[in-house]
Amino acid sequence: MRPFQELTNAGKARRLRAVASAALERYDLRLRRLRLITNEFNAAFLVDADADRKYVLRVNLPGRRSLAEIEAEMSWLNALATETAVGVPTTVLAASGDLVVTVSAAGVPEPRHSALLGWIKNWSATDLVRRPRRSPAEQDVVPGEGSHHVPSTTS
Repeated sequence: MRPFQELTNAGKARRLRAVASAALERYDLRLRRLRLITNEFNAAFLVDADADRKYVLRVNLPGRRSLAEIEAEMSWLNALATETAVGVPTTVLAASGDLVVTVSAAGVPEPRHSALLGWIKNWSATDLVRRPRRSPAEQDVVPGEGSHHVPSTTS
């Protein structure tokens, strides 16, 4: 098997798909489809689950941030969603109650920390990589769809 570091971006993405699948086994959802959104820094996958629910699974690069730092980031997103007027995706807890899961897969040399986030409705996967970044207040978010809604106060 060719070493992971020698693979093209597409080759790495194929192997990271196995990591994503292993991470999703830790959540209470039935996977229908898993699609790569980007593998430019962290890998991000669009997760289509049962009941027409969509999520984003972020598979983090190893060694960039610790598990504690990623857990703190996910806690911060949840706090923004529930305690402020900022529209952000919420995190989805694993079946174990964890905000972040750590999994391994064959052909990927190190374990990867992964987090599952609610999907922001009315955005497509290509919006995330092609559309200029907008502030959370400018995003179209819908309550109960993995996000917290904030009515626009700008004219």
